[in-house]
Amino acid sequence: MKLFRPAWDSEDEEKAVKAVEQMTNEAELVRVAKDAQSKEACRKAIEKMTDQNLLFEVAKKSVHDDMRILAADKITDSAMAQEAYADIAKTSLEGHARKAAAEKLSDQSLLVFLAKNASDWRVRTVTVKKLTNQSILAYVVKTDKDSDVRQEAMKMLTDPILIQEVYAYVAKNDTNYYVRMDAASKLTDQAFAQKVYADIAKNALDWHVRKEAVEQLTDQKVLFDVLKKLKDSHVRLAVVENLTDQNLLAVFARKDKDSNLRKMAVEKLNNQNVLTEVAKKDKDSKVRKAAVEKLTDQNILAHVAKKDKDSEVRKIANNILHQNR
Repeated sequence: MKLFRPAWDSEDEEKAVKAVEQMTNEAELVRVAKDAQSKEACRKAIEKMTDQNLLFEVAKKSVHDDMRILAADKITDSAMAQEAYADIAKTSLEGHARKAAAEKLSDQSLLVFLAKNASDWRVRTVTVKKLTNQSILAYVVKTDKDSDVRQEAMKMLTDPILIQEVYAYVAKNDTNYYVRMDAASKLTDQAFAQKVYADIAKNALDWHVRKEAVEQLTDQKVLFDVLKKLKDSHVRLAVVENLTDQNLLAVFARKDKDSNLRKMAVEKLNNQNVLTEVAKKDKDSKVRKAAVEKLTDQNILAHVAKKDKDSEVRKIANNILHQNR
């Protein structure tokens, strides 16, 4: 505890501000701007200062981070101001001040430095949005530890050749599945993109992610392969929703253990032989019902109407027979 506090460092803000209003010596004002307890006293001191070197000192050393930005704002030398903002973005203890300082940066060399070295992901996010160096952006996309930063850097890529190289790298290697899918969606190599989606569909821990990946799959053989290796019913149903190949649908309509999946496959089938087989043999009444509703053979319908063990299935077969007469 200080035995003697000058008036400008008083805990009484009004007293401190009044003391600063009486001051004219910038060597004294810089002490206030750096060390005063009262932010308003600091603000008043900075407003009275004009010496660029002293303002730069305040921007680097004030105990109040928002006052550091205020001092930097008064620096008229562009290079000096940019250096001050970069220092605040790197060293400020307050996240909002680091981000606010980063938003004032335009010097590309300082932006590059912070994009690669700032500890605060918010600062790195702000700086990559301002970068023009395509190689540095590619570096950030491949190496930054934060997925938000990587995605923002990816958005800033404009070089068409580099874009595809980076997207391919990210789609294959990124640790965040959403980032991988975002990259895959931008690939011109669709065969490679399908492989990426398939890998995510099989291996992502979150079933929501797996489902989103499945919804991007269009290659029927890839879908079939994915479906065989999945266990989650939500994701497997999403796969069948994307299946259009009648032969593949027939496999699942006949053999899959999940009755809901078999029913969905049946609803997409038009092969009467397969529908007949399902209508006669499936163990689940709702699957047989779905198959009967698509049958056109009168003899088969008549057989089902007489023989099926479920009254609702028999009723549906009968109704279709009467409608066709």
